[in-house]
Amino acid sequence: MTHAALRATVGVRARQSAPLDKEEMQMESGTLVDAGRCAAALGMSKAAVYKMCRVGKLPAYSAGAKGRGLRFDIQECRAALRRQAVQYQEEVRQ
Repeated sequence: MTHAALRATVGVRARQSAPLDKEEMQMESGTLVDAGRCAAALGMSKAAVYKMCRVGKLPAYSAGAKGRGLRFDIQECRAALRRQAVQYQEEVRQ
């Protein structure tokens, strides 16, 4: 499923965000970031990241003293989006 198709599923239009610097593009797996940085890396809006997390399409970790904040591993999120894209393509072919 392409990002555009995922955005249509979520019902949120992506916003243009500031380009990522070289360090952010090469983040190691296991580095947890907030929704804003995750959204910028994935090319979608922050609201779409939160909504996809809420419906179970993106993995997230709770953070903070009360566990209310969410943190995302960009590599895991990319892998989750790829898996969904492959599943969608297989469904379309059948």
